[in-house]
Amino acid sequence: MMDEKPETPIESASDSPDEPKPARQVMWSWFKQIVLFVATYLIITTFLARAYVVPTESMEPTIHGSPNQLEADRLFVEKVSRHFTTFEIGDIVVFDPPAGQDTDIPYVKRIVGRPGDELRLRDGLLFVNGEPQEHLRDLGLEYSAGGYDARYDLRRGVRVPEGCYFLMGDNTNNSRDSRVFGPVSGDSIIGRVIFRIWPPSRVGTVD
Repeated sequence: MMDEKPETPIESASDSPDEPKPARQVMWSWFKQIVLFVATYLIITTFLARAYVVPTESMEPTIHGSPNQLEADRLFVEKVSRHFTTFEIGDIVVFDPPAGQDTDIPYVKRIVGRPGDELRLRDGLLFVNGEPQEHLRDLGLEYSAGGYDARYDLRRGVRVPEGCYFLMGDNTNNSRDSRVFGPVSGDSIIGRVIFRIWPPSRVGTVD
């Protein structure tokens, strides 16, 4: 009797690398990827960072604003440091509009006064606790007392309440800011502007 040859394993159809995956398996794979993407996006935009478009000219020339989103600067705002440190004079921040404003679009302004600071304006130069803020003038900023609706006159001096910040637009003659609606609670500040991501010709840090 002849020796029997061992049987050669036969590759099953389901093991073939060229065999297409069942439609249900493909859909499940895509579903998991979409869920992961959405979850990651929500975590980042809620807790870490987010991009904002500036719709007005109140921060010119530092930040270009326009109702046209293709022309306006798009800013990258980090939302982490506010939980661990205080903001400094000169920081540009995004914050929720104060009560009574006819918009729900977040504002973008520069911090010129911290909690407890005393502000005073002399010949376009801002003084904080008696110290001239030359670094703001070096940025080309010359502040004004505000228009007809300004309730807080920096020429007379303003004391910033605890827990609040005094915020102004760099385009001080065309900015609705703390001179009108007063100091802003630190809790309403969303985050600090750190980078400009649009348009391509202006990509870079924001001073």
